[in-house]
Amino acid sequence: MEQSSKTKSDTFLNEEIVEKSFRDFSTALCNWELGFYKHKRAMRDVENDSSDIDERAHTELLAIFSAHVTRKGRNYDRLENLVCSAHPEYEFEQNSVKLEISSQKKATVIYKKKHGLSQTYRLTFSITDNACKIQKREFQDNEKWRTTYV
Repeated sequence: MEQSSKTKSDTFLNEEIVEKSFRDFSTALCNWELGFYKHKRAMRDVENDSSDIDERAHTELLAIFSAHVTRKGRNYDRLENLVCSAHPEYEFEQNSVKLEISSQKKATVIYKKKHGLSQTYRLTFSITDNACKIQKREFQDNEKWRTTYV
């Protein structure tokens, strides 16, 4: 993760830090998902062993999660099964992003998915390991927020 997203443990969250953390994470995961999805589609009809590429995809995804998400918030199913789609979960409508600093140590980002199922998500950020990281993700279900993995 780049230096500007890192914070000292006595530093408070601000919009710049949270926005950069969100953009860095969403860009990295969206790029990973689009790239790996293309690979999976290309390999679908080929009988080559793709275990090396799968292992590389797992390593890349774990690095993204390690840099941007707390251990508790990680989607271990995605890590195990390398779940991806043509409509990445972190490809969002630019004008749908709403950032709110709810306390000195906690912030949320709400965004709407751009393609596929029209879903609204809320990410909760906090300072962990001297960096601004995602600790929780929720989706909106009939005006209620339901917890799901990142």
